[in-house]
Amino acid sequence: MEFLTSLTLSFFAQGFLKFREEPPKYCLSLVREKGGKVQIVVFVENFYGNEVSGEQLEEYKERVINHYLIKNITDVEVFFLVLSDNMDRDRHIAESNINFWIVDMLVKRIIVFENQPDDYLGMKNLINAIFVEQDRLKKEAKIEAKRNFPFATVSLMIANALVFIIFSLIGSTGDLQFMLDHGAAYADYIINKGEVYRLVTCMFLHFGSLHLINNLISLIIVGSQLEKLIGTKWLFITYFLTGIGASIVSCFYYYFNNEQVISAGASGAIFGLIGAFAVVIFKTKPRGKFDFRYIIIIALIFYDNYATPGIDVVAHVMGFILGVVLAITLIPTKGRISFLGRKG
Repeated sequence: MEFLTSLTLSFFAQGFLKFREEPPKYCLSLVREKGGKVQIVVFVENFYGNEVSGEQLEEYKERVINHYLIKNITDVEVFFLVLSDNMDRDRHIAESNINFWIVDMLVKRIIVFENQPDDYLGMKNLINAIFVEQDRLKKEAKIEAKRNFPFATVSLMIANALVFIIFSLIGSTGDLQFMLDHGAAYADYIINKGEVYRLVTCMFLHFGSLHLINNLISLIIVGSQLEKLIGTKWLFITYFLTGIGASIVSCFYYYFNNEQVISAGASGAIFGLIGAFAVVIFKTKPRGKFDFRYIIIIALIFYDNYATPGIDVVAHVMGFILGVVLAITLIPTKGRISFLGRKG
């Protein structure tokens, strides 16, 4: 436990060593010998399932004293510090003939019974200081965990999943006409009818569960890592700018090539994140060292391109390029299916 580790290290710094006279189970015994005086501190972890009785501690004290009597050393102090998770259970220790304190680990408080020393080797201040430091570290850890939580990534995953669930309940996400009626990208509607909203809505539509799952896997892997490096705001910006940009290029490509393509999927945006991730880790990696996160990027590119049939290579490539450009020029460092079958 962290508390006991900190306490032990503090006593080591004061010249204490581990005592060779074996203590009861779940106890740690430290000793310091100065001249003809011996000081022994025994830390007792008295938690549920491994309780040590007062009789056992008293027996150990006698054994320690006898150990030194053989050497004609009579000035021996033995002090027990009992770390407890149940004060009602451990009050019986007060009936034993030993010097001890109980530290109630649940409320982080030192319990000193009558006829016990008010302080021993400055331990009271030391214990309180450790508790204060542990509280500070816990608060910092919570703040850091909150700061590192991939809010944007998780939000985008939830949005994609919710849209898929809703549309699966009201229709078939594998039906091209249904997807077209509900916001999939189609060049003729976007260019000739001005339905530009499809450039955004298509990013949250997926043709079937496999299409969705593949994109969510890629999104959580690269998105959570990238968000730690560029922050929540820039993760959202990168996702939408590269996704919309990939949709625009894909739309015009198929329009001018006279291909009747209905597109849906988040892969354009995901490849934008992959492109940005590649640049950002290149910026932040130690000079001359290979960053193994590049392997993740390469694996994701192959996975996303080949895990689902009928991918929209144009959207993937353009999303990646836009992500690279965006990361180089702006980002501060800290899907698609056709009548033939194209997914992003």
